[in-house]
Amino acid sequence: MIDLVKTLLARLADEEIALEDETLQAVVQFLYSENEQIAQSATSCLFFCGGRSILDERIRISKAGMSIPHLDLVRGMKKLCEGK
Repeated sequence: MIDLVKTLLARLADEEIALEDETLQAVVQFLYSENEQIAQSATSCLFFCGGRSILDERIRISKAGMSIPHLDLVRGMKKLCEGK
């Protein structure tokens, strides 16, 4: 199941498919995964599929206490995406 989720999120990001708000909110939940690869895939999916502001907000909120388990990884992945 983990591989399926990773693959789906990565393919959405690769294709830069514009996702609707409801779908973006579902992807946000994967930022909180204990699995680093899923959190990484969710970050790139949000970044490339129309959820940059949501991603920024979640990173900001995470700093204030609602912690993303792999926050440093998410921040690093976002920086990599910005350089693409």
